[in-house]
Amino acid sequence: MNLAPVHTPEDLYQCWRALMGPLGFSRRSLWLAFVDPDGRLNPSLSQIDEIPERVGPEMCLPLLELCAHVMGDDRHDHSVAILLTRPGRDPMNDDDRSWARGLLAAAREHGVVMHPVHFANDTSLLVFAADDLLPVG
Repeated sequence: MNLAPVHTPEDLYQCWRALMGPLGFSRRSLWLAFVDPDGRLNPSLSQIDEIPERVGPEMCLPLLELCAHVMGDDRHDHSVAILLTRPGRDPMNDDDRSWARGLLAAAREHGVVMHPVHFANDTSLLVFAADDLLPVG
């Protein structure tokens, strides 16, 4: 599949849409794509299955540490895009938002440039908005 380069949030949305095809998921997963300085997604998409429903920032640290390691010295020229998927039709909830907040906090901790986190269930694909990322409580 030849995807258009990612230069805008809409570009990334369209890439996730193309990569996921018809929506419908049997389990909760994270999908990771590394993006080069020209906006091209690495063709090897990584999928992490059987993730917990809710996380805190500390639980996301090892994943973003791994991303930083994979990106190596090019970490500031490259970026990572992450999509959270889960089965069902229920709208985005606080458990889903915990993932976006945790991933972004861990990316900051490890100096990883990250695109806006996206979410998909069986009926919708959308980006976590700024309001979704506000701390709870």
